[in-house]
Amino acid sequence: MARELERAGCTVCALVGTRPETVEAARADLARRHGIEAQGYLDLPSLLAAEAPDVVAICSPPETHLELLELALAAGCHVYCEKPLVFDAAGDDAELIRRAEAAIERARATGRLLGVNTQWPFTLAAFDALYPGGRAAPQTLRMWLTPDSGGARMVVDSASHVLSLAYALVGPGELRGIAWTPHAEGPEGGALSFGYRHAAGELAVRLELRRGATTPRPAGYAIDGQAVEREVELPDYRIRFVRPDGARSDPADPLVAAVGDFVQGIRTHRPTDVEALKLGVGPYFQLVHATHREVSYG
Repeated sequence: MARELERAGCTVCALVGTRPETVEAARADLARRHGIEAQGYLDLPSLLAAEAPDVVAICSPPETHLELLELALAAGCHVYCEKPLVFDAAGDDAELIRRAEAAIERARATGRLLGVNTQWPFTLAAFDALYPGGRAAPQTLRMWLTPDSGGARMVVDSASHVLSLAYALVGPGELRGIAWTPHAEGPEGGALSFGYRHAAGELAVRLELRRGATTPRPAGYAIDGQAVEREVELPDYRIRFVRPDGARSDPADPLVAAVGDFVQGIRTHRPTDVEALKLGVGPYFQLVHATHREVSYG
C-alpha cells in the first residue's frame, strides 16, 4: 500500500505500529525495498498531531478500523481503508452500523474522500477486453474466492468483494433471499447466494468460498456465464485474467488501479460514494450473519 501510494504521487510521511521493534522493522523495510523514509509512531493520534497528514491509509485488522476512521476524519483527512470498512465480532452490530454511517456522512459533509480497498471492480477492464459487450445487461454474477481463513470468517474476508463487484455492474441495490450452503465435507467453505435488487431489475449472485492455504490462491468470476480466472505470475506478481479457452488479458494489477483511482479522486475533488460505502456496512453484515452468528478474527 505504501509503495502504491508513493507511485500514485503521495509522500508516505509516517506509519503506525503496535510495538517499537515492529515500527522500526517496518520503517527499515520501506526504506530498503522502496526508498520510502517514513517516521514511526505507536498510535494514530500521535501521528496526526505531529505530521498533520492529508491522507490516512488504514491497513490494520478489521476490528480496529472504526476507531481509526473516526480519528482520521476528525483530523480532516481523506481515508483509504482496507476491507471491510467495519467489523467487530465482539461489538454490537447496530452500534457499529450507526457509527460507520455517521463516519460516511461526515466524510461526505466535509468533502473528504473515503474509500475502501475493494479491487475487483478494477478487473472489469480485463473482462471487457476478453468479452466485448459482455456485461451490457447482466443477470447473473458468480464469484469464487479462496481466502486463507476458515469457517464463517471466510465470509467476513470475502463479502466486500462480491458486493463491490455487484455495485460496479449495476449500481446501488438491496439484498434479498440470502442463503448459505456449507460444503458437505465440513466448515472449510460453502456458497452464499442472494438476489441483488437494483433499479433495472435483479442480479442473481453466488459467492463460492473454499479455504486456500497456498498462494497465489484461485479466484475469478463469471458474468452471465462468461468466466475469467485470475492468473498470477510469480515472482513478479504479474496479474492477468484468463478465459476458459485460454485467451488472456494484458497484465494489470488491480491494486495499482484502485490506489491510483483513489488518489485521482482526491485531486479532482470527487465526492465520497455514499451508496457504495453503505452497501459495505448494513448489507455486508447481512451476508456475514447468514453463515453463523459467532464470527471472530484471531
